[in-house]
Amino acid sequence: MSASTSQVTQRKSKQLLLDELKNQTVIIDGFNILIILESFFSGAYVFKGLDDCYRDVSSVHGTYKRVQQTEEVLVAVGDFLQKAQVKEVIWIFDKPVSNSGRMKTFLYTLSRKRTYPWQILLEYNPDKILAQSNHIITTSDAWILDRAKQWFNLSGAIIEAHQAEKPNTILFPE
Repeated sequence: MSASTSQVTQRKSKQLLLDELKNQTVIIDGFNILIILESFFSGAYVFKGLDDCYRDVSSVHGTYKRVQQTEEVLVAVGDFLQKAQVKEVIWIFDKPVSNSGRMKTFLYTLSRKRTYPWQILLEYNPDKILAQSNHIITTSDAWILDRAKQWFNLSGAIIEAHQAEKPNTILFPE
């Protein structure tokens, strides 16, 4: 949640705007984006950091379970990125986390049904892949943001677009 002034400045200097996503490949930090948005859509607390990224207080410790809001979140992400005319979306999930294989299958099924241009990868070290990518990445993980070449605040954009629909969700602005 907290960051130094230089970290915030550096992160914001690499942050892209929505119109810069057109015809680009976007790589999503799977569990990071999914869990933040599941928290928001379920009415749990999400917090806006100094770097404008939203974060939750949930954590994944080796296991993940789908919740009632999971499909709604995935559709919100898919529809948002389709409207942004993204060329391709690559979801990366932590392979060691239980149920990541089931999540991969669920995303593939949803992507075929809704014609989302998605690839889903399971990796042992997704943070390193995201941090070193030449594509646009989406995460709120500070370690990745500090190393990324370029990024888009996907969870922030979706949260702010849906804010009016979730009046009971409390956001703590900077």
